[in-house]
Amino acid sequence: MKRAIIALLVLTFIASGLISGVGCERGAAFVVTGLTFTPDNPKVGEEVTIQVDVENIGGAQGTYTVTLTVNGVEIDTQDITLAAGEMETVTFTHTWKTPGDYQIEVGGETATLTITGQGLLPVLHIGDQWVYHFTIGSQSYTETDTVTSGEVISGRDCYVGEVVSEPPMEGVASAMEWVDKQTLRPVKLEISGEHLEGPYTVTQTISYSPWPEGLWPLTVGTELTIIETDTIVITIGGETYPTTMSGTITIKVEAIEEITVPSGTFTCFKIVTYDENGEPILTQWYSDEVKNIVKTVDHETGDRYELLSYSLQ
Repeated sequence: MKRAIIALLVLTFIASGLISGVGCERGAAFVVTGLTFTPDNPKVGEEVTIQVDVENIGGAQGTYTVTLTVNGVEIDTQDITLAAGEMETVTFTHTWKTPGDYQIEVGGETATLTITGQGLLPVLHIGDQWVYHFTIGSQSYTETDTVTSGEVISGRDCYVGEVVSEPPMEGVASAMEWVDKQTLRPVKLEISGEHLEGPYTVTQTISYSPWPEGLWPLTVGTELTIIETDTIVITIGGETYPTTMSGTITIKVEAIEEITVPSGTFTCFKIVTYDENGEPILTQWYSDEVKNIVKTVDHETGDRYELLSYSLQ
């Protein structure tokens, strides 16, 4: 008996236009379909376009509120008015600051969107290699940097890399660099070769106060001020010449830019290093794809580095 009464009431409401839906002659009824994301594999900081198709399948014009929710939280709404039988594509845009999986719902349509990390501290492997072209004055060089091993130096876990330049600079026979795994800052450099006065070695050790671990993950607006101390020991002709230099530098992540170099076009973080007077010393562009710097401009010397090729293990 109750079911019959409820069915009668529903039919009465539909007939009066108070309930709209499929087959309704008088009311508007809306169907949401086709939830899509562009790009479909976005990174942190990249704008995502979210679209759905909304169709009025009822018998009259009506207004529908399209709501975007992310993980159950309402983010945005749009009101659209459609005539009977009309369809419209509704577009939202949103940017995420944190990587992860996000549950997206628009008008009852749901899907999971995965935001991948951008500017995350890379993990390097033995055999990773980058080849750069650079100039010093009028002389052009090709430099090949290769990760060869790992070692703890001054209490810091480091990548060890071999640096080879062609032609050799200033008679350099070999060069090795130790780079801190947590900051990608150089910790030690060893160079050996031949000069007019005979064989020579140069050992440079670098320390920071504080260590710039807050730089990663790279985020536009990050700014760190640190004291860098360099101790350099040159041995040549049986004599040793030590020197220590210290200075305050500020590292700023200023922008995300598209950079074209001989190896391709990359989305990069623009990182500028300033001296204690606020003058730029170095501008570098870091690429997640390359796991390294793709371009460097030394503002003090005018030297420029550009990535020719790379190979990651």
